[in-house]
Amino acid sequence: MIFFPDPVLEYEPKDIGLSAETVTLNVSQGVDLYCWYIPASKNRPVLLYLHGNAGNISHRLSIAKGWADRGFGCFMLDYRGYGRSSGQIHHEKDMTDDARAAYGWLRQERGIPAEKIVLYGESIGCAPSIDLALAETAGALVLMAPFTTLPDMARVHYGFRAPGFLVKNFMFDNESKIASVKSPIFLIHGTADEIVPFEMGRKIFERSASTKESYWVEGGTHNDLPQSAGAAFWDRPADFLIRTLGPHLLESGAL
Repeated sequence: MIFFPDPVLEYEPKDIGLSAETVTLNVSQGVDLYCWYIPASKNRPVLLYLHGNAGNISHRLSIAKGWADRGFGCFMLDYRGYGRSSGQIHHEKDMTDDARAAYGWLRQERGIPAEKIVLYGESIGCAPSIDLALAETAGALVLMAPFTTLPDMARVHYGFRAPGFLVKNFMFDNESKIASVKSPIFLIHGTADEIVPFEMGRKIFERSASTKESYWVEGGTHNDLPQSAGAAFWDRPADFLIRTLGPHLLESGAL
């Protein structure tokens, strides 16, 4: 009812003209994550891309290419059990641990300053993005179609209050956590989202207390935001990131 992983990678970065390094992260015994690292150009930030609950990283390559075309780097990981990653998700903490391993790789193996790492969450990936933003330093947080909590989503799609035993390991309480995030936040959501109601995204935005901007894509649904928004899907958050992070990074000599 929550996760719909696809073990088959339909595309490789080279198929759409991207140069990427294949990275394997050992998170714990029996858990190795399959990832792609696309370096930044122009000394721009790197997005740590945490995808949604279906498919795998190959299905997000077109989004990554849009960012790469604008000079941004992208580190794409498949959670345990997705794509070529081993293991299984048993608790929402597993997703956060996977995200933390990727963040650690960027910091330690590539020496990327924390201020140049942008946490980019898509749908259910917003939950580990928010958790990581609370646990580590990051330049900014970009949220695409975030929901409030998993019990709220259960009421929307199944019409009942989810029993505690069903959601005890997967509360994904983004609504209460977002207020404590100090990183700048950019939130994008389609006004016609049929999976995560637009009002949930608006509520997350209203609850956040940090520097923030939103982009409500008129008529956009859950899975067509790049098509509905066109170039603005990348340009609007990219402009926010450059304006927000630029002065700080210039001071530190990172840009």
